[in-house]
Amino acid sequence: MMKRVAFAGFAVLSLAIAAKDVRAQSAVPADQQSFGSSLLSGVRQAGQNAVNQSITNTRSNLENRASSYNQNISDREKALSDKVNGYRDSVSNREKALSDRVNNAQNSVNDKVNSYRDGITEREKALTDRATNARNNVNNDLQGYRDDVNNRRQNLNDSYNAKKSQLKATRDATKSLLGNW
Repeated sequence: MMKRVAFAGFAVLSLAIAAKDVRAQSAVPADQQSFGSSLLSGVRQAGQNAVNQSITNTRSNLENRASSYNQNISDREKALSDKVNGYRDSVSNREKALSDRVNNAQNSVNDKVNSYRDGITEREKALTDRATNARNNVNNDLQGYRDDVNNRRQNLNDSYNAKKSQLKATRDATKSLLGNW
């Protein structure tokens, strides 16, 4: 700040000297111009150089700031994009994991249902086989009882008929004996 004030003061002083000298030398040819005119020209050139340098520095600073802002924006956009992509990947992974869990649960339920159905079918078959065997056993037992009853009836009939024949023979023999008496 102090340098600028000093420079501005020096520039004003130089301009004042130069202006006075220029008025005095306005009729003097260029090769005979005074020290003040040369000083004015030098100050003008130095001022122009300082302004140009200041403009160049300001432009460079602005370009650097713009570049920095653009880079920061680009970095933030990339970070945000990476974050969004990370969230998307996370959501996709969670959706896939949930879908896999649902599919596994459905497959497990289907397997259990099929297992229960197979078990029920096997039990039905086993019960049907047992019922058929029991029915056949009962029928066989009934047939055996019928055959046994029929055999006993036949044996009883045969025994009865044999006894009857024996009694008849005894009666006839008794009649014959008594009749001979």
